[in-house]
Amino acid sequence: MTNTLFKLFAGNYAIFGFSTIFFFFAPYLSFHSFPPHLTGWVIGAFYASSTLVKPFAGMLMENLGVRRSLIIAGFLGLSSGIGLIVAPMAFLPLFSLRLVMGLSFGIFMVGLTAYQNIMVPDSERGTSFAVTTIGSICPMFTLMPVCDMLISSNNFGIYLLLPAFMGGICTFLAFSLDKVSGVRGAEDRAWGSYSDLFREAPLGRLALTVVFFAFVDASVIYISSLAFYQGLSPSFFMVALAGGAIFIRMAGRNYFNRTPRILIMGPSLFCMGIALFMATILKNNVFLAFTGFIYGLGMGYGFPALLSLAGDLVPIYLRPKITSFILFFMDLSWFLLPLYIGYVSSLGGIVLAYRLMAIASVILASLMHLIWLNFHRKKGSL
Repeated sequence: MTNTLFKLFAGNYAIFGFSTIFFFFAPYLSFHSFPPHLTGWVIGAFYASSTLVKPFAGMLMENLGVRRSLIIAGFLGLSSGIGLIVAPMAFLPLFSLRLVMGLSFGIFMVGLTAYQNIMVPDSERGTSFAVTTIGSICPMFTLMPVCDMLISSNNFGIYLLLPAFMGGICTFLAFSLDKVSGVRGAEDRAWGSYSDLFREAPLGRLALTVVFFAFVDASVIYISSLAFYQGLSPSFFMVALAGGAIFIRMAGRNYFNRTPRILIMGPSLFCMGIALFMATILKNNVFLAFTGFIYGLGMGYGFPALLSLAGDLVPIYLRPKITSFILFFMDLSWFLLPLYIGYVSSLGGIVLAYRLMAIASVILASLMHLIWLNFHRKKGSL
């Protein structure tokens, strides 16, 4: 199991590293005088295709197998990364490559999450997600400073090599995973249908929870733009974010197995909203790092709790589909966030866009917690 968890940790690092590199893609396009009104669509294309593939990714796992699906996703990431190196600075090639990258990310994330929810025993699921998802944070204090330095020093050629490199790691790790066996559970049931899923899980509440949390989580896409606008370095926020997330996941990893994980979501979102509001007020890199650390505490607990719900809410035979469901709504928010930031920033500036989002998230977090607290009291099983 230790070897499997290490590979899952590395898989999280590789696929989130693949995504994290593009947190600096908007400044990269800006430095090349790419039309601002098209930048949002190029950035959002990744999240659009990742979102649209999610409802079908679970069925792909069921028909091709989890490991084989991960291999396909890794190869898509590798090939699109290579394509980016030679692509011209034009809308259609960049938009198309970002669509393929989104497919890679979407399928790989569903496969990795489903693999963990199936392979890890129920009694260890919470802790396993707390540990392996540290890999999703590590790119923020390893790749983020590198990308910041490369973009700031105009080393664009090296910057463009990074997506292909991370896609190659994803492909290698997919090949190294063991095949999933015995995934139909103790009763050897066939894979469940979406009608079974709607009947057994509180999908309405779950969808709203994922959308609210992921929308604020996606705000890191434009943290570099917010920081540059304020004359600050985004690396201070992102490295501190990573530190806060790793700290809370390691210090409180056993708490994940002892608490109803659905009750973690509201407080986590509340913490993130407060941090983002503070980031729009404080004008110093040290204070920016402080807000990043606070944000990391909220995101550090909320994200693994959200992923573990695929195993908490339904039996094994429905877990590929509920994993697709959760990650579909997660990516929907990541697609909508660039459009929101783009349009609101054009009207009142990026600071206003972040402040409005932060205020709304604090209010919604309180409502979310009350909704799930009521559900937990009725069910008493999460």
